[in-house]
Amino acid sequence: ISVRFFDPITSNSTYFKDLRSMRHSFRKMSVAVFLLPILSWFASIDLSASAQPKKIAFQSLCGSGACLKFVKSPGSGTNKLGNPFYSLEAYQNGKLIDSFTSISGRAHTQTRNRHRRGTEAPLPDGVYLVGSHLTNGSLFEVGGKFLPIYPRFSTGRTALGIHYDPSFNQNNGEDGTSGCIGLTTKTDRDLVQSFVLKYKPKTLVVELQ
Repeated sequence: ISVRFFDPITSNSTYFKDLRSMRHSFRKMSVAVFLLPILSWFASIDLSASAQPKKIAFQSLCGSGACLKFVKSPGSGTNKLGNPFYSLEAYQNGKLIDSFTSISGRAHTQTRNRHRRGTEAPLPDGVYLVGSHLTNGSLFEVGGKFLPIYPRFSTGRTALGIHYDPSFNQNNGEDGTSGCIGLTTKTDRDLVQSFVLKYKPKTLVVELQ
């Protein structure tokens, strides 16, 4: 009887290489089998809708009363200093009764963090409580009367309101606002103030992004 001894170093070294290779391949295959259903699930999700910012339910907030809406109108352009135009819209009983060309922030602050205090960026999107009384502006750049608005969401921005911008289109370093809604003419300021005093809107919806 011939007895053959097992030599792991010489005669059978390739056996261990093949074994290690098989074990490695099996692990890779096991990982692939485990990940396949997960990847398939991700592929089935429609991310296009979730990637879009949710629109505020304006009609449900407005109801049958008066309210204001601040939006970016398509193709509205900018003033001569590059500050983009927005639109302040006045609604009564769900119907648009007037709109006013407005600005918020300055030409060079449009892309800054809208929730951080001191950025002078346009005011952040969301729902605001409209103040019940007009106040006298303590600064020249407030343009007389000031209508305070209060965010109904968490943000670092404070002292926001609606007022006339006396430096609109003037190259004096003050064109625009520090984040408030700035009306571009005194006539529009008076019309907005008349609307507020007459209809007493409680809600302002801001949708700029």
